[in-house]
Amino acid sequence: MHCRAPSTWASRGPLRQRCSAASAVRGGHQRDAESFAHTMQDPTRAQEWLDIFEFTSGTPAPGVRAQIGMDRSSDRRGDYAQISVPSLVIGFADDKMAPPVFGREVVDAIPGARYVEIERCGHYGYLERPDEINRVIIDFLTAA
Repeated sequence: MHCRAPSTWASRGPLRQRCSAASAVRGGHQRDAESFAHTMQDPTRAQEWLDIFEFTSGTPAPGVRAQIGMDRSSDRRGDYAQISVPSLVIGFADDKMAPPVFGREVVDAIPGARYVEIERCGHYGYLERPDEINRVIIDFLTAA
């Protein structure tokens, strides 16, 4: 199912939801479809999401394949405790794939680390709220 946003996209809530969910599921992104509900309220942003999922629905890239093959059985918090440089962890409030609780766990393990949670965005928060994410990163990097 290929869905393009009509000019009356905002008035077609149920259609918009079906198209976005169908596009996301077709690309194997079921959890992603649940993660960007806030962004889908804006017709322009909704179309951007449809374009992203259509573009990424092919063969997984080498980086994605490497992530799938990672050994997740070891607890890395001990390694994180050895980090001695200023660290920032950004969590996305509606992220279903890497929930904020995981980011807070990493921050708790890194001495002096800072945690910032961005509201109203999911796993692709850096695409949903790029200005806010960039501001947080720039503020962190330029802090004395």
